[in-house]
Amino acid sequence: MFARVRFTINNTRMRYCTGTHENGKTYDLQDPRHIEIAQKLSATSSIAAMNIYTALESLPDLFPVQLREHEGWVSLVTTYLDMMMGQGMQSAIERVVRETV
Repeated sequence: MFARVRFTINNTRMRYCTGTHENGKTYDLQDPRHIEIAQKLSATSSIAAMNIYTALESLPDLFPVQLREHEGWVSLVTTYLDMMMGQGMQSAIERVVRETV
């Protein structure tokens, strides 16, 4: 269960890094690395989950090595991030809760 919670926290951070609310309004990131994050994300071709993951994963020390090297990590991350982006945070969190219990 701890792994699922940690995974959800990382996905939520990736979603936050896009700087866009679900309603499309933008916000300024309140993150010490906001300039690096914005530069990486602005270089992506779209806001697709895999592009967001790839951009953020390339930043040193943003995600622990053991997570980046975990088998299935990319698939899980992009699946839930895609859900967060397309169906909303509430839906994604509800799914994580259902699958954790």
